[in-house]
Amino acid sequence: VKWKERTGGCMCGVFQDACGKCGGDSTSCLGCDGKPMSGKVFDQCGQCDGDNSQCLGCDGVVNSGKKFDLCGVCDGGNAARDVCGICGGDGSSCT
Repeated sequence: VKWKERTGGCMCGVFQDACGKCGGDSTSCLGCDGKPMSGKVFDQCGQCDGDNSQCLGCDGVVNSGKKFDLCGVCDGGNAARDVCGICGGDGSSCT
């Protein structure tokens, strides 16, 4: 039966999109870069084809929000600073 003839795996008059889908609009295989079949995806930071480094905390955990304080302590809250603002100081340098 002629109406069942297929062209490129699709029914006659229907074409394959860039993703290989009959009658598709090429969006089912888009990467985050907008290109069909690129394989690119968003990382956990929301960066296209990223490596999660843009939102990595100082503790090595993605999206932890932890940062190094002024004394270089991860999530330390500057607790190692004395009253004079010196890391590891004893407070005597400003008295």
